[in-house]
Amino acid sequence: MQNNSMLKRTATWKLGLTIILCCVVDWSYLSGTAIEKIGYWAPLAWFITIFAMVTICYSCMEILMMFPNKSGGLATCIIEGYKKRSPLFAVISQWGYVTGWGLASGAIAAFASYFIQYFIPFPDEYLNYVAIAIISVVCCINLASVDLIEKIQKLIYVLFALTIILLVGAVIKLPLLSQDFSGIELNSGESTVAIFLSACFVVGWSAASIEAVLTFIGEYKDPEKDTKLALSSGMIVMFVFTFALCSAMTWYLPLDVVLSNPYTPLLPLAEAVYGPLFATIYGICLVVGLIIATNACLLPASRVLFTASESGLMPKCFTKLNKNKIPYVAVISIFLVNVLFLITTGGEQPTFLVVAGGMSYFLMVALAGCSVLVMRKDFPDADRPHRTPTIIAYLAAISGVFYLVMLIVGTAPYGFKTIAYGLFATLIALPLYWYRIYVEDKQQGIVLEQTDLDTSS
Repeated sequence: MQNNSMLKRTATWKLGLTIILCCVVDWSYLSGTAIEKIGYWAPLAWFITIFAMVTICYSCMEILMMFPNKSGGLATCIIEGYKKRSPLFAVISQWGYVTGWGLASGAIAAFASYFIQYFIPFPDEYLNYVAIAIISVVCCINLASVDLIEKIQKLIYVLFALTIILLVGAVIKLPLLSQDFSGIELNSGESTVAIFLSACFVVGWSAASIEAVLTFIGEYKDPEKDTKLALSSGMIVMFVFTFALCSAMTWYLPLDVVLSNPYTPLLPLAEAVYGPLFATIYGICLVVGLIIATNACLLPASRVLFTASESGLMPKCFTKLNKNKIPYVAVISIFLVNVLFLITTGGEQPTFLVVAGGMSYFLMVALAGCSVLVMRKDFPDADRPHRTPTIIAYLAAISGVFYLVMLIVGTAPYGFKTIAYGLFATLIALPLYWYRIYVEDKQQGIVLEQTDLDTSS
């Protein structure tokens, strides 16, 4: 008999791949930002951050295959890997995952509203309402079924195909620029290494998204096969196309064009290759891609919150499933937080996303990098259906340290007040955890004790 508390296994590895393809949008505006910071070194920043994240993901496969019914991704690795340590490792890490991906859905919806305003002008005061409408539709889709989600996510293939056409056209039609990026000025007191790491922090947000494919292991039809296929195909796509897009912007667009359009440099590139009509069509597809990316963020965040609750780290309500086996309380809760966020923070969503989401999320990634080595030490005799090569496990630990360094360097420019705000957002996890332990679990203990007494009498 199937356990009614389990998620429904209807997804395939293609769902994981479409989540990665949603990063086409991120590759566009994050590459422009990276070029603005470090010029022709931007492709290297992408390569390093993706390599570090892929290493961590492949290392964590060892733990994930031990728990194929837990859809928590890297957060599950910390929950299980640090089980003999303080539970705060798991609490802060899983909450970092939820805030990182969960708040990103609202921020991307807000970003999509700016793109929509570009094509359909409307007053600025309606921007947040458009974003709320977008995330409301996405929430309803999430509550329907994983099958529907997978079908809608496939729309991203259109944007991906147009991106390939754009890159091929740039190579054929545009002359290779010979421009000097070495004139980028360093701010007083900042070193070249610090600026490079800050660029890594910017692109690292998208590079880390490859681990989202791991959060669906509890919903893949074949957990081992689908997880490995999703991760391998996602890795290839991330490496090839982030490098290709960033290089195309660097080689075929004048620096002043990139600096004038740091978030949408692909639009002037599209116009230079195929003209304004293609640029308009491509821009509309980018809007659709942003809406799909909003869904791609809400998906893993809700699954991790579900698994955290199942593991005894969050209130029990988040384990509730609807008739379609969707963790509806988790989905609706993240949706409501984003609505509140969009209403109260005005135009500051990106800042909050980078700091509040980035701080806790990158901390989770750093801890996940060491989780396999920690678990091998604490549980040496545990049954491991899949064993990661030791060299990869150590490389993952080094990659985790790298993400921790990026966290420190990347958040420093925001100042003490903004960092404190991000820490506050991270520490919200503690009262939720204490409520689960000292209220819900304690009450359950009392009920069980009374049940035993009734049985004995």
